[in-house]
Amino acid sequence: MFKVKIGVLVLAIVLLTVLLHINLEDEPAVVEYSIAATPEPIVEVIEQEPVMPVEEPDEQGPEIYNVPLDAALQRYTYNLCVDYEIEEYYPLVLAVMWRESEFVPTLISKTNDYGLMQINKINHEWLSEKLGITDFLDEEQNIHAGVFMLSLYLHKYEDIDKALMAYNMGEAGAKKRWDAGIYSTNYTQTTRERLELILSGEGYQK
Repeated sequence: MFKVKIGVLVLAIVLLTVLLHINLEDEPAVVEYSIAATPEPIVEVIEQEPVMPVEEPDEQGPEIYNVPLDAALQRYTYNLCVDYEIEEYYPLVLAVMWRESEFVPTLISKTNDYGLMQINKINHEWLSEKLGITDFLDEEQNIHAGVFMLSLYLHKYEDIDKALMAYNMGEAGAKKRWDAGIYSTNYTQTTRERLELILSGEGYQK
């Protein structure tokens, strides 16, 4: 009797196992999805302060010095100095005008020197051909001639006194002085003195 009960129990267990196996096979498979396989797009919002346009500073014009030459002509003179690459000598050009003509544009000397920068008549022809000058008493044309000539000497000699001597007495006359050991004259000294007055702000004095 005991053996029969054990056999019935074993049989029941076997049947239960078979039934469970069949049920598991009939269930649909569960598909797992990885979150990492289909990530949500990441949108990063960056907050930025509005950029205000920076206005470029205006280019500063030349300093207007205390001399009897109007501002327009001073600016014209400075621009010529820039063109001929002697802008650092712009105050010197004004000192030369002062020394040569006392800023009188119509002055003609006894030795035939004309205008603000006292361009000698011997130089008129070649300067007219070179620069297209038609009137050496015209303020702008006269300044153009003077700045051009002075720039040649400043670039050539790289010395203010030599440049001033060549401007005042011509290169041939200046070379004679240099050969004699003379590198400064009354002309160079008084021009330098007037340059100092211009730069100091004291300006023109009669």
